[in-house]
Amino acid sequence: MNPQPTHWAPPQPLASSTAPKTRRWPKILAFTGTALAGAALATGVALTYNQWSSQPEKVAITGTMVLTATPGSGVTISGSTCEGIGGYSDITQGREVALRDATGKLIAVTTLGNGGWQGNFLAGTCTFYFRFDDVELEGDDPGDLFTVQIGNPNRGGVTYPRERLLQGVSLSLGS
Repeated sequence: MNPQPTHWAPPQPLASSTAPKTRRWPKILAFTGTALAGAALATGVALTYNQWSSQPEKVAITGTMVLTATPGSGVTISGSTCEGIGGYSDITQGREVALRDATGKLIAVTTLGNGGWQGNFLAGTCTFYFRFDDVELEGDDPGDLFTVQIGNPNRGGVTYPRERLLQGVSLSLGS
């Protein structure tokens, strides 16, 4: 028989294997759930704020200005283009077009485009186009009123409810 050395001892389990195992998955799931709940809450707050903050609506508004006249009497023509003369001399390409809210506050400005003649040498119409881009319309009542004014301020403007304004407007002068 072989005597066993005195320094020998049977193998012992490692200290870490005797410690109870901890489960990390419940902690990870709890952290992930908390993070998702926080993100959902932040998103809800942001959406609610945007809904309540009443951001002005940005729209494009188009329109026409039509002069009905005879050449030499209210309108001068050159080929297919035209412009106002005499009592309509304030209706020409590049003339300012203003948009105001019901309080008279100026909310947008643009200019008339080139006038296009439709007719003959006896009579016809001179049509100018204009467009307001990125107009901020505050409020949301379809009955809110807005005024479009072109040319001489003494002419005044034409007032439209919001709903009609958004469909495009048409102003005219002449017979």
